[in-house]
Amino acid sequence: MKIMLTGASGLLGREIYSTLKDTNEVRAYAFSRTQGALQKLDLTDEAAVKNEISAFQPDLIIHSAAERSPDVCEKDHDATLALNVQACEYLCKSAAQVNAPLIYISTDYVFDGSQAPYLPGDEANPLNFYGKSKLLGEEVIKKELSHYAILRVPVLYGQVEYPGESAVITLIQSVLKQEKTVQDHWSARYPTYVNDIAVALKDFTPLFKNDISLSATYHFSGNEEVTKFEICQIMAEILGVSGDHISANSSTPAGAPRPQDCHLDDSSLASIISLQKTPFREALAEVISSMKSKDLI
Repeated sequence: MKIMLTGASGLLGREIYSTLKDTNEVRAYAFSRTQGALQKLDLTDEAAVKNEISAFQPDLIIHSAAERSPDVCEKDHDATLALNVQACEYLCKSAAQVNAPLIYISTDYVFDGSQAPYLPGDEANPLNFYGKSKLLGEEVIKKELSHYAILRVPVLYGQVEYPGESAVITLIQSVLKQEKTVQDHWSARYPTYVNDIAVALKDFTPLFKNDISLSATYHFSGNEEVTKFEICQIMAEILGVSGDHISANSSTPAGAPRPQDCHLDDSSLASIISLQKTPFREALAEVISSMKSKDLI
C-alpha cells in the first residue's frame, strides 16, 4: 500500500513510519525537522500539498501533523488554525481527487472532562483553543470526505529525541534535579505509548482501506490513570532516586484551560482489531533506559 504520512518527524509520526514502512511504501513528510528519508512539505501551502498528492497518488493518507501544545495554541490562534484546520482542508480536497481515504489523528481534548469515559459519539465541548482547533479539523474531514477515520488519542509518550517532546517524559527533569517543586495532582491522565498506537494503525489500515463502512470516529487510550505528580513518583522509582522533593498540587492548573478527566473508551476500535496495551511502568522504563543510552539524561 502507498501511504502518505504527515508529521513524520514527531513523536507519534516517527513510530508510525517505523512500524509501517517495512510492509508498505510510506512517503513520510515533515516541515521543521527533515532528516533521513523524510521529505519537506509545508501543509499550509495548498499548491504544494496538491502537487505532492497528485504526484505520489497515495492509496491512504495518515495525517499526524498538528500543533499540539495547548499553551502555544492559546497564544497564536492564526498559526494554530492554519496547521490544525486549513491544512486538513487542503489534504482532504486533494485526497478526494485521487480517491485516497484519510486517517486523521485527533485528541481527547475535544471533550470538557466532565463525563468520562467518553465514547466516540459523545458530545464534544473543548475547553481550550487546541481542542477547538482539532474539533474544527474533525469537522473538515467529515465534510470533505466520505472515506475517513478520525482517531482520538490522549497524552503520548515514547522514544523521544529530547525530553520536552512528550508532556509525560519532560517530567523527568523535575525528578532528576532533586529541587523542591510542585506537580499537578488534579488532572487525570492516561499516558498512551506511541508504539501501541502504531501497531493498531498497522492492523487497522488494510481493513479500513478496503472497507468504506469503517469510516467513523475511533478512540485509542492507555487505561492507567495517573496525575503528573504520580508520574514523577513512578519515574523516581524507575531511576532509583528520591521523589520526596516533589509536592502534589490538587488545585486547577494555570495556563490554557485543561479538562480534568478525558478518559477515552476505545471499545469500538477493539471490536475491529486487537489492541496492544503495554503497561505504563514497563514502557516508561524502556523509554528511560533508551534515554540513558543516548545521553538524554
